[in-house]
Amino acid sequence: MDEFFGNHENNDTCEQSDLFIPSAWIIFTQFGLAAESAIVNTIVIVIFLRPKNRTPSTILLSALAASDVLTAIPAQMPYFVAYIFHYDDLEVDEYGYFGGWVWPELYSSCIVYLPLSNISVGFHTISVCLTVMLNIQKVVALQFPLWTMLNVGNKSTVSVICLIFIIVVSIIAWVTVTDNGLLFKGEDDACCYGELLDHNYTKGFNTSLNNVIVFAVLGVFLCTAYICWKLWTDEKSITKNQNPIAKRKTRRSALIIVLLSVIFILSELFFILRTINQSRLVPIVPMIEMINDSFMLLSWQVGFSFNFVIYLIMSENLRNILKSFFMALFRCKKETPLRNTSKWTSVSDNASTHI
Repeated sequence: MDEFFGNHENNDTCEQSDLFIPSAWIIFTQFGLAAESAIVNTIVIVIFLRPKNRTPSTILLSALAASDVLTAIPAQMPYFVAYIFHYDDLEVDEYGYFGGWVWPELYSSCIVYLPLSNISVGFHTISVCLTVMLNIQKVVALQFPLWTMLNVGNKSTVSVICLIFIIVVSIIAWVTVTDNGLLFKGEDDACCYGELLDHNYTKGFNTSLNNVIVFAVLGVFLCTAYICWKLWTDEKSITKNQNPIAKRKTRRSALIIVLLSVIFILSELFFILRTINQSRLVPIVPMIEMINDSFMLLSWQVGFSFNFVIYLIMSENLRNILKSFFMALFRCKKETPLRNTSKWTSVSDNASTHI
């Protein structure tokens, strides 16, 4: 196993792997949002994937909810673990404007957290692809409603989602195995990496992935603008043969995607700024790097949370199910003391009869 991970005992060439840990309030906010995202998105998935609710859009939204959770949870784990269990090893970041620490990683930790980081990047990429797919699907549905009804179904949607998943996961798995192979154990369990970690293939992959995501955000923006224009001129975008109920359903579905896309674009602004800052097209601005180190993941998680708010506002079915659940829960808690009271009353009556 040590050979697989490139465990070279050559401390002279050791480049210590450091991880920036943001301020405590950011860490705990990220942890809370990750937990909240896991709970509410699980509810969304269960409701959207009920047989009567399954459509190409709800299947895509369910896959998006799952990928959001799998982005949020692995991404924040290294920061939370470092702050809780390795606080004494953290070094104050003297050059940061927003507080935080630098954690000289241990080899036993970094070979775990590097894959977690890559998993988060992979599922974030899947979320981006699904958001693009949602917009393209809705653009096609608005432009060619009859063709969409005949040719775009649940099975074809699931097939495309699986294809995206296989491609992205395969690439991330290859990158993870390659990166871990360049790490080695230094003195006192220090996590070291060789010069090859900054090799051209790594820089080329990161640059390519960043550019793909930036162009995807641009594509989402254009699709959203088109959908908004179609909604504004809905008499042209919806066939006259549709009844009022179908028209309202189409508009509501399109409006959900527009709101999700706006939240998506806003949450990706930090990522776009970092990509431009690292593109060498402009001089690197250290402040932008500091902002991204502290707030980029937080902006993603805030976006994930707003997605649920949008689902809740736009989906009457979701509101009714949650309302019924909480009413039943409240009724259950309210009835339990009453039952206990009546039980004790019955016992008291029996006792007095015997006396």
